[in-house]
Amino acid sequence: MTTPSTVTAGLNYLQPSALRPVSYAFEPPPGTPWESGSYALRPVPIADARAAAAPPDIEREGFVLRDAPTAVRDFLDDARVTAVYHREVAELALAVTGGTRAHVFDHLVRRREATAPR
Repeated sequence: MTTPSTVTAGLNYLQPSALRPVSYAFEPPPGTPWESGSYALRPVPIADARAAAAPPDIEREGFVLRDAPTAVRDFLDDARVTAVYHREVAELALAVTGGTRAHVFDHLVRRREATAPR
């Protein structure tokens, strides 16, 4: 099976506003909406960065591709993910950005449904 090198997907972009947008991760105060910004859905071509002539750069594209093996074998083991993977991800972020501190505060394990195509 071949996959296309470019697909078009709809991405939501925050619309300009005089007010600072707010997005709550937890239940907001009573009477306060979860988000205050408005978004515009725009079609955006997304290319396979692995096939690019030049690799993506954090300063130019805002991301990089790195081979980053992990010692974690079971991502459903929450304690292991927190103890090992959080440290690995923080070290990777520091190496890529040149930062001096990184704090991983949460993680989400996404799983395919058993009936979903692969």
